[in-house]
Amino acid sequence: MIRFYNGRVLRFSPQLRVTEDEVWTDAGRICHVGPATESLPAFERQIDLRGDLLIPGFKNAHTHTAMTFLRSRADDMPLADWLTKQVFPHEARVTPEALYDFTTLGILEYLSSGITASFDMYFHNDAYAAANLDCGYRTVICAALNNFDRDVENIEREYLKFNALDPLISSAFTPSTPPAASVWSTWSPWPTSTASPASPTCVRRRPRWKAAWSVTA
Repeated sequence: MIRFYNGRVLRFSPQLRVTEDEVWTDAGRICHVGPATESLPAFERQIDLRGDLLIPGFKNAHTHTAMTFLRSRADDMPLADWLTKQVFPHEARVTPEALYDFTTLGILEYLSSGITASFDMYFHNDAYAAANLDCGYRTVICAALNNFDRDVENIEREYLKFNALDPLISSAFTPSTPPAASVWSTWSPWPTSTASPASPTCVRRRPRWKAAWSVTA
């Protein structure tokens, strides 16, 4: 067990507040949040917070962790040019071994910012999962049905494989952006319309199992 003490704790239930509670963890799970008890259990490690604030970890809900290698490679370009002239050509050269290293770098950056889990959508998923496991990091591998991976059977295989791999690794089906998902014209589980409040573009979907995405200004 690990004990975090002599600090403050940000709590959300039943309401947002800061307390002077302790936090204990056991086998990767939080087992106690509250005042110290009169009789303390045996701890493997005790961490004096020295008044610092302990908060729940942040979650990166949409990321491509291994893209650390593309940082600052090209700026101030139209999206289509940036993707086709910079991103895709470099990504085509990425090996599983390189992706493992790029992912490890990304995880170290996450941890330095208090991000304790990610939802990742990329490629070479076996190498990606291995990097997360070796770092002891929690992730959800997001299988996106899009123009880059039209093999629905492989998406199913990876979904079953990664959800059975380790408690730190899971897999989920996630939609891609409409411009990258014309393959949805033949399959989509979502019959409803969607619209992004942050964008002037409205994306509407026609009835289930029929063509296709239409994008209107």
